[in-house]
Amino acid sequence: MHLLEAGICPADILTRKAFENAITVTIALSGSTNAVLHLLAIARAARVKLHLYDSTRIGRRVPVLADVRPSGRYLMSDLIGIGGIQPLMKTLLDAGYLHGECMTVTGATLADNLAEVAPYPAGQDVIRALAKPLKKDSHLVVLYGNLAPDGAVAKITGREGLAFRGAARVFDSEERATAAILEGACAPATSS
Repeated sequence: MHLLEAGICPADILTRKAFENAITVTIALSGSTNAVLHLLAIARAARVKLHLYDSTRIGRRVPVLADVRPSGRYLMSDLIGIGGIQPLMKTLLDAGYLHGECMTVTGATLADNLAEVAPYPAGQDVIRALAKPLKKDSHLVVLYGNLAPDGAVAKITGREGLAFRGAARVFDSEERATAAILEGACAPATSS
């Protein structure tokens, strides 16, 4: 009701800069590949021009700061326990990674919403400092090739190395891929 009374429409909030903010926070949080796909779908519904390449462009300058699962050590509940996402967003805003002028559902700008947010407690290591990121650029990588001519999103944490060369196994359905994974996981180990 507050948004209606203030005359704030979804188009006032769902701007290109707001989507860039969402991509930035997703990267800093070590977020999911699904976030990229969902943001593209929401942008399309909102008639905002956003492309798969925007994740790559933004990812070249945004570090991964959150040491959270599935590839990290901590649970999201641990992040909530030290103050949640707002201190991270405040850090990103202060460093120039976020567009602070974006309107939010509170009726105030992002910068206004984060103005009084306190930093994370000293000694916590769920969220790394900008000077000591888990990864200096995005963990979300857009891949192109004969299997994905329009692009595909992969999550590269850095723990698996920076390059991979091997044969692709292609399946006709998610069910067949899952069955193959389970067969491999349940196969008896061989000794050499």
